[in-house]
Amino acid sequence: MLRLITSEKSLFVDSLESLCCPLLLTGSKNDSALRSNLEEEYQAIIQEVPRAQFKLFETPGHPAIGTSAEKVAETIKQFIAENH
Repeated sequence: MLRLITSEKSLFVDSLESLCCPLLLTGSKNDSALRSNLEEEYQAIIQEVPRAQFKLFETPGHPAIGTSAEKVAETIKQFIAENH
């Protein structure tokens, strides 16, 4: 990953629109380890990916699965059930 960053190459070769599988993005509101505009970024991503959705959890901290484990697990289970 470090080599990719220093090479200044694009992280994604294809556009996000080409992603065929369902995509679930999760995060915590007020996560100091991430950018403050995470919700805006997730909104932009789900506009490009046909079967994408996101969930931000109220409990702050990083990663969301560590600070909101039960809620994240329930969200993942529901996402899988809806998209299998």
